[in-house]
Amino acid sequence: MRNKPAVFVLTVFILLVGACGAGAEKVAFDAYEQEVNGILERETELGRLYDEEDRNKVAYRREDSFRQLVREKMIPFYEEMAKTVKSVTPDGEELAGIHDMLVRYVALRQELLGLDTREAEVSDLEKPALKRLNKAVKEREKKTHDFNNAPPSSPELMEKLTILFGTEQQAALSVVQSLQGVRGGQISPEVFLKYLDEKVDPFYDRLLQELARIKASPAEQSVMLKAKAYVGSTMAFFLAVRAVAKIRPVMDEQLAPLRERRVELLTLADSLIAEYRKAAGAYHDSLR
Repeated sequence: MRNKPAVFVLTVFILLVGACGAGAEKVAFDAYEQEVNGILERETELGRLYDEEDRNKVAYRREDSFRQLVREKMIPFYEEMAKTVKSVTPDGEELAGIHDMLVRYVALRQELLGLDTREAEVSDLEKPALKRLNKAVKEREKKTHDFNNAPPSSPELMEKLTILFGTEQQAALSVVQSLQGVRGGQISPEVFLKYLDEKVDPFYDRLLQELARIKASPAEQSVMLKAKAYVGSTMAFFLAVRAVAKIRPVMDEQLAPLRERRVELLTLADSLIAEYRKAAGAYHDSLR
């Protein structure tokens, strides 16, 4: 009978120690949550904005808006988040393991932003060619205006020019549309350049030859000069188009592995943060 009180006292002591241990863990976890929850909430909001701008970049070609977000908000924020999570010292082995997921998640997001920055740098390789193209477009627009507003000519000359230029606008439009396909990845640069070599250039060479054969009166020379200037500006435009098409293979070779890794990182990061939240939630529930 004397041993029973001792057993009872020991049992109560063990239960009390266990309760104190569980209470200490809960206090430690509450403190941990206070350290990370604030920045996690901010990260969630910024993540939504990042995803939205990423979709707009593809759907509406809003690269500049996406780049600005990455440069001005995302990179500074994740630098801050990395410092915050590395400064946290979780209490206990289990919580430390859970927190390590968060540390690795932030590292993945920083690598992702590094890829975004590098992708922007590679995409800028075509900027000089696009600048030249833009200049050629403006020059062609000017020559088009001059030709369309040239002094009236004889009905005979007007008929000849109408026949010659009847399909020219469609030919020029097909080049513009094909270039958009090249830049969007739907048409290979090689196929496009072959199209220019075999279809477009010969068409405009013949057009210039036909213009040279036309015998115009002295009063009609102004119209003829403007017609030839228009064709010349169009061919200069095609040279600028070629420069854009030729830079694409160089860009695509560098962009392909970047974009492949980017998809991997997005998947890994989403999976890891979900795993972290699930583990943290389960740990929280175990302390109730």
